[in-house]
Amino acid sequence: MLSWLWRILRWIPLTTMLLTSAILLSLFLAGGTNRIDGWFLSPLAPPALGLIFFVPLVIYAVVKPRFSRLLVITSLIALLSMAPAIRLVAPVA
Repeated sequence: MLSWLWRILRWIPLTTMLLTSAILLSLFLAGGTNRIDGWFLSPLAPPALGLIFFVPLVIYAVVKPRFSRLLVITSLIALLSMAPAIRLVAPVA
């Protein structure tokens, strides 16, 4: 009965991360103060979303060791979105 709901809910992490990336890209391309807003949010928003979605994905993968393409793609995008946070933890000299 809830399978239709699960089919919709499992796309939320991937859609949210891709939508956030598209919004940041549009801010960069808009120019002016929007570019500054995009530059300010780019090291904050994607890593936070990546961490928020990656931890439950890992827990789900440990509890139910079934890997779907959507789970793998979402995990890779979450890891990729956490890449800007590397500079916050280990500054590049």
